Amino acid sequence: LCTSQLGEEAARSLARRTRLELLSIEGALLPAAVVGQLTNGPLLAMVNELCFAHGAVDDATLSTVMASAQRATALDVYDCGIGSVNAIATSRCRLERLSLRSNPLGEQAAAELAASPHPLNELDLTETSVGDRGTAAVAAAAFSLSVLGLGNAEVGDDGACALAAADALATLRTCLFYNNPRIGLRGLRALASSTSLAGVERFDLDGNGWTTAEHARILAESTLHPIVREEWRRELERIERCALRREPFK
Repeated sequence: LCTSQLGEEAARSLARRTRLELLSIEGALLPAAVVGQLTNGPLLAMVNELCFAHGAVDDATLSTVMASAQRATALDVYDCGIGSVNAIATSRCRLERLSLRSNPLGEQAAAELAASPHPLNELDLTETSVGDRGTAAVAAAAFSLSVLGLGNAEVGDDGACALAAADALATLRTCLFYNNPRIGLRGLRALASSTSLAGVERFDLDGNGWTTAEHARILAESTLHPIVREEWRRELERIERCALRREPFK
């Protein structure tokens, strides 16, 4: 739904529903009167998945919604300017999937999430500002993550090292770790020698500035998953071919 389609009467009717798997709203900020109608009925207490995008909620609105959400197992808040996760971390529901992409969240928000009781299996903090300390907090959390998104999250060597050393991430199978150019050789070597991340089959490391033969060789000869090593072996071959031809590598 677009917020422009959701007036008070429509919200009142929607809120009476008792069977709804997914509620997805995007657009301008939901008016307080509409939020009030949504929280008055049984809908939010019964819905399994909530999605808000492009400014549909702010911190206050999300707090109101999460106070009513009791059975939600998935929450996606995309590009809504959310700066606090307290309402999520303290919610009575038990989230298994949480995506907070493209929100101005810092290390404190990551620490609050890491301390939450949610049994998270998937967590996406792509395009946030959680940085090294936030990454370390999430990596050490008592989750059983299979998917972790930290792309373009202002992570450097310390965050990469914390990720590599986290025994709690042994269940991880997909890691989005792209566009973190502050990660240098120290962080790269830590990731390449990590035993905790050896099960990651999809490891997106693009955009980190690792474009030399040295970078590619470290990953191609690493302890990471064979699929990841093979990707970087092919990358190493491309780099070496460009070098022989004296062509710039792109």
